[in-house]
Amino acid sequence: WGMKIEVNPLALKSGDTVTTTEQVRAHYERHPYPPCDPADEATRLVHVWLGDLLKIRPMLAVLGNTAAREGRPLTVLDAGCGTGDGAIYLAWQGALVWALDVSAHALAICQNRANKRGLTIPMTLGSLLDLPRRHLGAFDYVLCSGVLHHLDDPLAGLRALASVLKPGGMIGLMVYAEGGRYPVYQIQQALRALGHTEPAQVEDVLTALPAEHWWRLGRGRQTFSTEFEMGDAGVADLFLHPCDHAFTIPALAALVKEAGLAFCGFEPEEQYWPWLRGATAPMWEKTKPLGIVEQAALAEALDGRMLQHRAYLWRPPESA
Repeated sequence: WGMKIEVNPLALKSGDTVTTTEQVRAHYERHPYPPCDPADEATRLVHVWLGDLLKIRPMLAVLGNTAAREGRPLTVLDAGCGTGDGAIYLAWQGALVWALDVSAHALAICQNRANKRGLTIPMTLGSLLDLPRRHLGAFDYVLCSGVLHHLDDPLAGLRALASVLKPGGMIGLMVYAEGGRYPVYQIQQALRALGHTEPAQVEDVLTALPAEHWWRLGRGRQTFSTEFEMGDAGVADLFLHPCDHAFTIPALAALVKEAGLAFCGFEPEEQYWPWLRGATAPMWEKTKPLGIVEQAALAEALDGRMLQHRAYLWRPPESA
């Protein structure tokens, strides 16, 4: 893994359209995400969903992963690491982390943060769609949080992630959920129609929305308060991203199946329990025969406002 952090500036070549890859790269060169100050590493550690090794290691052991069963450090790829929340958190816990991102600006921030903590994290500049050709090796765990929904071809992206899994390996995946983001896509459409491309122009549109607009009825500013607290980078990521599409659980399940993968859990688990999403006792009885994906789909339908889906995926032996 080397003794220092190195950025490998390989050319961007991928199965995704060059225009989309370049647009996404340009977006994050201007608005690295999530925005952060490396100096803050002295006083804070960012907890990352899908990043707790105390949960991941036992799951990998059940799947037959050798490193997890033998208690050795896990090899981890953070595919689409951004400014490094996931890579830093996993490396801090003792994982051997490799970071990949399409933005040189984001990787430079990630590198600076790692340096502040004395962590060794090799880094590669490029698209996750290139993974089969990168020869980075195979990994026990692949974290891919907030990336597939920014690809023209999410299936190609998921297949690329699966291609670098070790036997008994697992993917931690986060994608946008469709239900809670409905008003966001309405506003994105309005911004495109108006030709607005700057974060400062977003506020003009939000202010002009009528009281009965879904954004106001759903208390959008409170729902997406984290993005607004991030300033221009958060607002741009929410409303001005060049490629942004969301998934329902059935759509995500179809994608996972097509990639030759399967679900082994959701996070947080209770978000996908129908009996906590409004199901009555008679309804709850009918959920007992359902599998975890069917239960998750029902919970999503009963909730109606989910913003993200987080899941653990693995490749069954017959699909390897």
